Amino acid sequence: MPVNDLENQFRTNLDDIATELIQAFGLKYSNEVDGVHDPLLRWIDFSMRYIPQKERVVYFSKDFWNRLPKHLRKLVNIFSDHFEYGRNINPYQSKGLIKFNDTSGNNPAKRTDLLWADWGIHHFHLTEQTPATGDYFSPRSEWLLFTIVGDDFVGFIDVRNHEEEDLFSDTDLLKHVVDSWPEIMEQYRLKGFDSVQTHNSAKDIALLRKAGISNMVSISGNTYCGPGMGITTARTATRSTMIRINIIRNLRAIVKSISDPNSSFQKDSTNPCYSLKLSPKGLIIYNSTDDSGMIFPLRSLTSSNNAYTEISEIISPHWVIDFMNSKYQLPL
Repeated sequence: MPVNDLENQFRTNLDDIATELIQAFGLKYSNEVDGVHDPLLRWIDFSMRYIPQKERVVYFSKDFWNRLPKHLRKLVNIFSDHFEYGRNINPYQSKGLIKFNDTSGNNPAKRTDLLWADWGIHHFHLTEQTPATGDYFSPRSEWLLFTIVGDDFVGFIDVRNHEEEDLFSDTDLLKHVVDSWPEIMEQYRLKGFDSVQTHNSAKDIALLRKAGISNMVSISGNTYCGPGMGITTARTATRSTMIRINIIRNLRAIVKSISDPNSSFQKDSTNPCYSLKLSPKGLIIYNSTDDSGMIFPLRSLTSSNNAYTEISEIISPHWVIDFMNSKYQLPL
């Protein structure tokens, strides 16, 4: 198969797989607006916001316990245990994770979680109540826990009342991160811009986000860009768009490798016919000629990061394959 045809085949396969995953996880996806009705983009937005179950070390921001209302201490400790013991924390996220945020929807301001997209901050509903039977999400609560979530850690930034005006664009959230974990924010500090101070209010920032504009934030004499990487003019997450571009770039490199006459793909099979599929072990390059497949390794299983791992970490991480196997028993 010519290189261009194989690339188009693989891109179609990825879109089909993304559509399959969107349906399996019940994500809102209306496919209404030209230019943003991309199933791969919708899946990436969800995949990046979903928090895999694994044990994480919990850190608390400076003066966290002094700011916290005393009647919420028990709840915060419960949530700390959730993270430390690797429990599923996603039902306590905003319902936008699944039910509302739609990259292809008509309402631009609701195509992603704007706080996460701009500042990389997750928020959770503080409650002891678990989801009702048949419902994915826990009951909503008056108080919200704001965090930064890493691969092996979580930083508890603050707990705030849901009714506070312009809460999700309050720069105090970022200031707590700067004051508590300056090494995290250093990579987002704009060197040489120290004299450039921004004075947008929380209301201004909220309006700018809804217009698809990210802005710099001035904290303690330094100027920072948003740790979430910002929002596109289509009101989608810039980070998701960049990951999509990187996936296509990696896909192109893989196609080039497969098409090399000296590659094992060409030498080990006569008249191979390749496509991408989900298997019980992950994403694979499937050869229908001899009914064989090569799995895309995960970063956690290999010492190096490459085109295959960068795709598999978004499309077929462990939590996706475990879910698909339990629900559908993916074919071999």
